[in-house]
Amino acid sequence: MLVFLVFLPDAHIQVRQWHSSQQITELPGGGCRMRLHLSGLEEIQSWILSWGLYATVIAPSALAARIGQLGTQLAPAIIYPSPPNLRNPMPLSASIPEASTL
Repeated sequence: MLVFLVFLPDAHIQVRQWHSSQQITELPGGGCRMRLHLSGLEEIQSWILSWGLYATVIAPSALAARIGQLGTQLAPAIIYPSPPNLRNPMPLSASIPEASTL
């Protein structure tokens, strides 16, 4: 299965070999396009998400849709790092012990 990704210039994706099948093409403006030949899409999803806004899936469309769906699901977790029912209602300073007690 062929996968095409585009990276923003600040990603500096071309500085290392990420996959044995990768082919990188420099784009005008400093970004780059990566072509990968993969046997499946499961493992690459988290890798793409780790690049955040620096990476865009061009193809296949099913992968682009899945990354978009995962991004939408992850957005609340980024805004609220812990689930609301597990939040500590005490101020942060109240939970830090004094240096003399350590």
